[in-house]
Amino acid sequence: MLLVFGYALNLWIWSSTLPFVSYAESIKKAMLLQAIHGGTLLCTIVTLMWLGKVIGKAKFHYQWSKNNWLYVVEFGVVCLILNLLFNHSFSFSDLITTFFPILRDSSPSLVALLLAPFLIQWILGLPKVMQTKFQYGSLGLLAISSVFSVDLIGMNTANSILPFLLFLGIGSTLPTTPKCSQKDKLLTFGAILIGFSLASIMPLVSVMVHGDWSTAGRYITYNNIFLVYAAMQIAKILPTDLLIQSRIGKLVIPLVSIFTLPITNSWLTASLMSLDGGLVKRGVFTVGYTLLGMIVSLVLAYVWQWALTTSVVKRQLAMSLPTNWVTIKERLWCHRWLLLSLAVSYVVALISFFGVETSWRVSVNIQDSIGKNIFIFVFLIRHSMVILTALLIWLLYRTVLAITNRYWLSLGIVSILELSWTFANRLKLNARNEPILPGEVKMYQAYGEILKMVSQGVLLGTLVVLVAVAIGIWYLEHNYPIKVRQMWWQKICYLLVTVITFGSAFWWNHPNNCFAQVVNGFDNQPTFFNQKDGVELNGPLIQFMNNLDVTAMDQPADYSQQTMKKIATRYQKLASSINQTRTNDLSDQAVIFNLSESFADPRRVPGIKVAPSPMPFIDQLKRNATSGLMISSGYGGGTANMEYMTLTGLSIANFKPTLSTPYTQLVPFQKQAWAINQLFKYSVAVHPFVGTFYSRPAAYAAFGFDQFRYLGSKYRIYKQHKIDNSPYLSDRTTYQNALKVLKDGRKSQFMNLISIQNHMPYDQGYFKTLKKYKVKVAEDNATNIDTLNDFVAGIHYTDQAVGEFIKQLDQLKQPVTVVFYGDHLPGIYANSFAEDGLKLHETDYFIYSNRAARAQGAKNLTHNTKYVAPNDFIAMVAEQTNSKVTPYLAFLTAAYHDLPVETMNTNGTSTASYQADPQFVSRQGKIISQKQFTKRQRQLFHDYQLIQYDLTAGKQYLFKFWQMK
Repeated sequence: MLLVFGYALNLWIWSSTLPFVSYAESIKKAMLLQAIHGGTLLCTIVTLMWLGKVIGKAKFHYQWSKNNWLYVVEFGVVCLILNLLFNHSFSFSDLITTFFPILRDSSPSLVALLLAPFLIQWILGLPKVMQTKFQYGSLGLLAISSVFSVDLIGMNTANSILPFLLFLGIGSTLPTTPKCSQKDKLLTFGAILIGFSLASIMPLVSVMVHGDWSTAGRYITYNNIFLVYAAMQIAKILPTDLLIQSRIGKLVIPLVSIFTLPITNSWLTASLMSLDGGLVKRGVFTVGYTLLGMIVSLVLAYVWQWALTTSVVKRQLAMSLPTNWVTIKERLWCHRWLLLSLAVSYVVALISFFGVETSWRVSVNIQDSIGKNIFIFVFLIRHSMVILTALLIWLLYRTVLAITNRYWLSLGIVSILELSWTFANRLKLNARNEPILPGEVKMYQAYGEILKMVSQGVLLGTLVVLVAVAIGIWYLEHNYPIKVRQMWWQKICYLLVTVITFGSAFWWNHPNNCFAQVVNGFDNQPTFFNQKDGVELNGPLIQFMNNLDVTAMDQPADYSQQTMKKIATRYQKLASSINQTRTNDLSDQAVIFNLSESFADPRRVPGIKVAPSPMPFIDQLKRNATSGLMISSGYGGGTANMEYMTLTGLSIANFKPTLSTPYTQLVPFQKQAWAINQLFKYSVAVHPFVGTFYSRPAAYAAFGFDQFRYLGSKYRIYKQHKIDNSPYLSDRTTYQNALKVLKDGRKSQFMNLISIQNHMPYDQGYFKTLKKYKVKVAEDNATNIDTLNDFVAGIHYTDQAVGEFIKQLDQLKQPVTVVFYGDHLPGIYANSFAEDGLKLHETDYFIYSNRAARAQGAKNLTHNTKYVAPNDFIAMVAEQTNSKVTPYLAFLTAAYHDLPVETMNTNGTSTASYQADPQFVSRQGKIISQKQFTKRQRQLFHDYQLIQYDLTAGKQYLFKFWQMK
């Protein structure tokens, strides 16, 4: 029992994720832990040799391995289901490990035991002389490795199966000697003493000789010849009678499965690491967990023995594996139609992935400028998604087969549908750089117009292919009909499974959805900000399904036409009241919303010091203009969401978690989509980069922008300029293009200006380090200083470009007001979000009116400017420019003055796709609860939710009740 306990303990206690392998605290602690490690190592080697003896005596062969492999599969599947249900987690890798542990390197001890009967049968078939040579030859190699610290045969390679097979093999050659001579006892004791002494003293020797821990673990390996020799002597005297053979045969695989299968091992380590307390407490719990695991494995072993008597398991075991080419061919021929349907599904899935690739090299992120070879990308990087797509296609085929009972017709229909879907997506990608979205499927009235955009040659070719396939299906069905036997209950099962599987896509974006966890376990990557990347990553079928689960907002209980009429009247009156003191119109001036990529003063981040200021001009300007801090709803990302909030006045935090990117999931499909540009006679968006991210062309078209200037558009980006090694166009380029638009002579215009200069990554040395800035990081902050230096240089260049831009704006005769804001902080800081979350969501903003605007009556705001939200800028601009407001702007003005900043949870590390509740920040920068709202604030916030629902997800009554433009 003690041996088995030590063996079980050694199977998991020395995992790198547990604290017991960390020896850096003290030499005494290290020496104690290595002595314990030596003990568990000895128990493991003895147990393996003993198991080798038992397996050899009992003559466990093919059937034993097959039975236990089936146990591993069934046990693993149950664990996967439990993990999915309780931990909301699923991994395709764990699934493969469960079914094919021999092909994986995650559980070498388990695989060695499953292979042991074959190895031992071969060894015992050798002449006795060869067995002896094998035994002593192994010991010789281990002795050389141990003395000279050279791993000659790869015994210490991570997850190597070799030591387990070697000790099992050595054990099978050992004789059973009930008694041990005095000499052998002394030698065994001496070997244990030397082995333990070397293991425990090496930390001290390593520190004394090398000054570090580099050789501390030299003798806690399977190469320790002293422990191996002692283990051989102990294993010789251990019994191998029939009772032992029976118990070992039943218990060993359940025991090893619990401690070494990745999924169960992760449960044990995670549970242990979640405990509070020191090493001793965790050590006690480790012993307890090990004993509990042994008890559970004992119970499971007897449950499995019972299961072996059931008809279901007997049928599984009765299916013998083919052992020669003749039986292999017979088995393949027997299942040829099933295999053909699977093969066709796989080939169609492959075509669907290759069909949406527009280049021989695939690049799905902004840092990868070179991209991956298309074949490497599909077959090696995204192959799990190809398999998932093939399974879905095959499931559709089985469903059609259940309905038609015609093999070729069913296979042909599903193949044609998927290939046609791929072709349609390719046409859409060629035309607009994005795949087909769910909202477009509903636009059946536009199909005729879409077909007109396709060349007649392509349409004719498609028609010919479809006719040819139809004729082929008819020919096969007529001349080679295939009868597939299906019971009525099988047909119903396939129909139900298909409906549930595909129907589950309407909940994939909900948190903790089991089906979503399975799909994501295959490495599905729901990508909404760039639909082109999404279809290349996930394939056209699954990317479409990713986009199905979009619910903008839940309908408020009191939402109705009558309620919205009351709200409309309320803010019409407020607009009339506000406009009594306003003298200007927004339509008589120019307004610029300038999103500055990742712009945020690094000096605000706790633990970061930069001297002198990398943004002296903006610092000075903020002291003389409306300015403060904007609370971003993202960290390291979320650009389009901040942009959406500034243009619409709506808060992303009011939306459901399933709506993560309004630009791609909402705006293009709204009947009417309002944005501030509609208050002006002319509007332009400028982005000196790839314009198709976040479906911007579609979103801007829905908002009614007259132009969208970006790289590759029909509107040229002028004076393209880059800094140092950066691949991005500079902020100077952004502002030069903005000035060109302004100088076109239109008095009434709105401009949405999105820079790109300071976009990630920051670890590529895009900017040369500016020696004038001294950057320091606190000792307890792990932020990379080189990365920070690169970002500081970018801020410096932005500051210079802004300075030049403001000076040129002041020279214009037309009134111009610019809102400058950083969309989010760069994702480079190693601070704790629990402690510094709010600081990591604070970006800089200012609202500046040029001389002409100030002459027209524009004045700096003096209240509620310290902390603002992106959706406050519309009301703030109208107030600063003393411009009249519409009823909607009157509402936004009330919200700006009376409500706190609404944002996503600032303790999160990103845009928080699954944010359930908003967070509120007072205008003084304190996080407050909604329970602290006054009666006026509660009413106003409820109005906000009703208005946002009506404009985005409701019946849009306000477009009838209000003059929105």
